[in-house]
Amino acid sequence: IVEPIKADWTIIGLYDATGCDDSDLTAAIAVEEGECYTFQLSSTILDGSTYKTYAGINCQLSLLSASFEISSECSDEGSASAILIAEGLSSPVTSDYPLALGLFTDSDCSHDSMTAPYAVASSSDVDDIFELDSCDTSDDQAVYTRVNDNSFEVTVYEQDTCTGDVDEEYTFEFGVCAQWPTGGYVRIWYGGAGKMA
Repeated sequence: IVEPIKADWTIIGLYDATGCDDSDLTAAIAVEEGECYTFQLSSTILDGSTYKTYAGINCQLSLLSASFEISSECSDEGSASAILIAEGLSSPVTSDYPLALGLFTDSDCSHDSMTAPYAVASSSDVDDIFELDSCDTSDDQAVYTRVNDNSFEVTVYEQDTCTGDVDEEYTFEFGVCAQWPTGGYVRIWYGGAGKMA
């Protein structure tokens, strides 16, 4: 039996001012409808078309701090705003927002152990996070990140060029929980290859 692909991811733009002005974009995030995401001292949920934030864990109604009606129209709440970027997705990425990344404190990447919401990067911002299929020499060690159909392969060199001795190698399969080299765990999606995991 083949189960249908879930289509329950939504990408939301969050702004630190009213009016959803692009210059005030704080973050683009991805959420699954109905899932409570718990961070260290806060939590969020997309409940139908309402995105709610809480000043405590486990999305407790008594700790509701903000509520946004998510649609293609800007929703203002206090001194912040939110707007729908995309909905009905089988993975948290689109061609305009091809990279999604979630950081976790536990090895099963559960929604109650996130350090922040799933961050989503626009296609113009991806190279600020990963230099894909090229050599990043911005640090003492060069890093080459190769994009495959369903993973990133990362090679860290001992020197500041992408030749010579390899210090470390990592593979991050899209949609799968993996240990992050500097600590914690990560789940990454890229392009249309993200899969539910």
